[in-house]
Amino acid sequence: CGVVLAAALVSLLISAPALDPGEPAAFSALLLLASAGMSLLAGARTLPVLFLGLELLSLALYVMVAYHRHRPASREAAFKYLLLGSVASGLLLMGIALVFAATGRLSLDAVAGAAAPGGQRLLAGGLALVLAGIAFKLALAPLHVWAPDAYEGAGLGVTAFMSVATKAAAFSALLRVAQAAPEAAQRPLWLLAALSMLVGSLGALRQRELRRLMAYSGIANAGYLLIALPHLTPSGLEAALFYLGSYALMNLGFFAAVARLQPHPLAGCPVSLLDGAVRRDPLAGWAAVAFLLALVGMPLTGGFVGKVLLVGAAVREGAQWLAFFLVASTAILAYPYLKLVERAVRTTAPEAEPVRPPAVPSARRRLLGAAAVAGALGLVVLGVWPQPLLALARMAWLMAG
Repeated sequence: CGVVLAAALVSLLISAPALDPGEPAAFSALLLLASAGMSLLAGARTLPVLFLGLELLSLALYVMVAYHRHRPASREAAFKYLLLGSVASGLLLMGIALVFAATGRLSLDAVAGAAAPGGQRLLAGGLALVLAGIAFKLALAPLHVWAPDAYEGAGLGVTAFMSVATKAAAFSALLRVAQAAPEAAQRPLWLLAALSMLVGSLGALRQRELRRLMAYSGIANAGYLLIALPHLTPSGLEAALFYLGSYALMNLGFFAAVARLQPHPLAGCPVSLLDGAVRRDPLAGWAAVAFLLALVGMPLTGGFVGKVLLVGAAVREGAQWLAFFLVASTAILAYPYLKLVERAVRTTAPEAEPVRPPAVPSARRRLLGAAAVAGALGLVVLGVWPQPLLALARMAWLMAG
């Protein structure tokens, strides 16, 4: 819930100048509704509550993506998201029905081992469909096709919120369901993890828009988180929760830095927006560089420590092939990340037309800078002193269990 609230705060800060002056409270209400749904989803212990939380956050996000309704890209992205999200909801409901038919129970704590004689396959199939419905919200391949369009069509603040808060809530729910699922229902998630790492890293290579690039990056990073699922060992879960916290800092900080560099709140986010960023705005430019290097997995950052922990957990659990996919995906993603770093630090812009200086009010500019600096410092602290977040992750999982 802390990750969701932090993402909501940063989203509101980024989105504030682009809100409709005639409906100042509408966006805040949608943001609160989505946050409530995510909190409900993350803490769900029964399948009906899980479905309720998923639908609350989904309905709010559909409208938030289409908030700037005068933009055709926003309307198109929201419509695609709605159609595909409806299919995912249908899969989830079918899975809940099959689980109830097999066990007569809807509590996740009571479902495990409660199948009637001959109902094990029915239970495994039902839980697999429930996991697939949640995997849609995590944007795991091949359930990822909505993410690039939704990220690009939404406002920058909504994209930041979706990229972090949705993943945090959906991953928490996924872990709860995976605990109740037999190994036969978990195995497809291992394949989705490997496929997501591959699709996300390769898809990011040719992107020319920052939000689409971060969408594909999010697909790959969702695959990293699923490395915790084989055998659900404490070390794997702690590594995944640590990496989730680091990823939240990386994404929220990066989007705050990009918002500070934007010439207009409703302007697009081409990769050229970072051209000469260090020269134009040293604070936002260097912060963006720090977040990109953390996404690469540079030592002395939380991103590096998180990936090392995930690889170690995969090797200990006998899932070396997942560790291989993580390392390969990280190596592929290093190319687009480092290209953005090169754009930010170069002294002359490669484009024919120079990027306009950002027209950001001074108060909001300072807040965005503070958010970016806080995120960058947090990543450095996690890179050299990860124990506090690891202890917090261990405590959170023990309390949730």
